[in-house]
Amino acid sequence: MTGMSNSLNPAKSTKGQWDLAYVKIIMALLKGITLVLICVCILQHFLQVNAQGKKGRGRQKQQSLSPKPTALPRNPKKSGSKGPDVDTVLFKSRFANKDGTRCMWAATESSIEDGGVFVLSVTCKKGNEKSLQCEYTAKPRMCPEYTSNVNAFWKQIGRSLKKEKKLCLDAKALLKARTCRKAPKGAHFALKTTGKVRQTPAKKNKPCPNLKNREQLAGEYCGSSWSSFCTFFFSMVETEDC
Repeated sequence: MTGMSNSLNPAKSTKGQWDLAYVKIIMALLKGITLVLICVCILQHFLQVNAQGKKGRGRQKQQSLSPKPTALPRNPKKSGSKGPDVDTVLFKSRFANKDGTRCMWAATESSIEDGGVFVLSVTCKKGNEKSLQCEYTAKPRMCPEYTSNVNAFWKQIGRSLKKEKKLCLDAKALLKARTCRKAPKGAHFALKTTGKVRQTPAKKNKPCPNLKNREQLAGEYCGSSWSSFCTFFFSMVETEDC
């Protein structure tokens, strides 16, 4: 019996070694999986931070391209002045389109009676060739949301101006603020004066001041047959461009 028990001991020891090896392999796999999961979590966190950074830069770039309307200090009307007209610029801003057109607009309250009439003056220019000017009028105070957030109202009007494809040309188009879409028609800006295109005046060629003197000298010294040649020669010798 003692011999038989001794003969079984090597089998038990071999099985124990295999079990230990399996345990080591499983532990190694678990460690590897844990490391992979940690790397995935770190990579996901890095991608989220990078995406948020790109969104922040995109918003800053958009804000820099589309400046906010500037609220100007309003000068109160003196008690001794006559008439309801105020003509004070309250807000102004600018924007640029993809075709290179640069526009500026300014909001002026021209009358404080009958709800207050605002005049929106628009001036657009593309290079040095031409400029477009027009005016829109409205009564924003007919919209209840106007008084609650004036700055947001004018910011939305600036966006409507930039989105308008036929700016200063379409008399039926209304410039609306998003917060006042359901307001009466009078609260929206309508075209008052059609756009006027102003061409940049072309430079006129100035007459040459010494041309007559050249012709006289050519007639005196060269005679009638050589006068044209002498006039050309005098023009080359003199420093005048003409």
